[in-house]
Amino acid sequence: MAIISISRGSESFGTQVAEKVAQRLGYRCLGREAVFRPEYLGGVPEQELQWALDQSPLFFERSAHSKDRYIATVRAALLNQLSQDNVVYHGFMGHYFLQEVEHALKVRILAEMDDRVSVTVAREGLDAREARRQLRLRDRDQQRWGRYLYGADPADPAWYDVVLHVGKMGSDGAAAIVCSLAGVDPFQSTEASRKKVRDLALVASVQAALSQFVLDIDVQDVTASNGVAHVVYRLVSGGRYSGVDSEHNLVALHRAVHERTHALPGLKRLRLVRQDA
Repeated sequence: MAIISISRGSESFGTQVAEKVAQRLGYRCLGREAVFRPEYLGGVPEQELQWALDQSPLFFERSAHSKDRYIATVRAALLNQLSQDNVVYHGFMGHYFLQEVEHALKVRILAEMDDRVSVTVAREGLDAREARRQLRLRDRDQQRWGRYLYGADPADPAWYDVVLHVGKMGSDGAAAIVCSLAGVDPFQSTEASRKKVRDLALVASVQAALSQFVLDIDVQDVTASNGVAHVVYRLVSGGRYSGVDSEHNLVALHRAVHERTHALPGLKRLRLVRQDA
């Protein structure tokens, strides 16, 4: 049993490889749209989230709160979906979020630009010159996202367990290699590695829920184990919950946080610890 994350540039045949791998192994196949289930989005409308992720990351430099909220929500949605084994994910940022998951097989798919252009021309009705320009813009934005979020280029092979060029082997050959790798011991889940994914998913869900309090609390740390999440935070000076009646405000803050998080998938208990500045 494994989690397989397939990263690819636009029209690089990664979707085809993912679908063929899932079909051969009998796994679920998830693209970006399938990941965004309402219970994992923390109140962020799916349409709004999809729009945000289609923007260049430069857009978010004008609004750090929006960027943190959207990325926390994506991480929570993805990790909650991947907390069950036997899944192939192809799409946004999977290789980043799964670095701590031992049994995750992280794959990068490459394709020749001419082949990508041909697919884009056929699918979008563009001429070859415009198709090439659009693909280069999309590749640039993907690189910007990687550098913006993690200071790294998503094309860097160090992020992946294997990098496959579909040129000669085609999507069938690439899928066969991925299926073979998925069966080797390092990519077989254990109870410990499955627990790791569940704990990471819960941390991400709590962080996403707390992102709405960015003007009131400064979250220092979030950890989780077996359904119990611990949040260490500081009050933001001038926020809704600071002021002279601090004890009353603290009770109000804790009530608001619990109301926001009580229905999170997998959360059994939330412990809040205030850290003095």
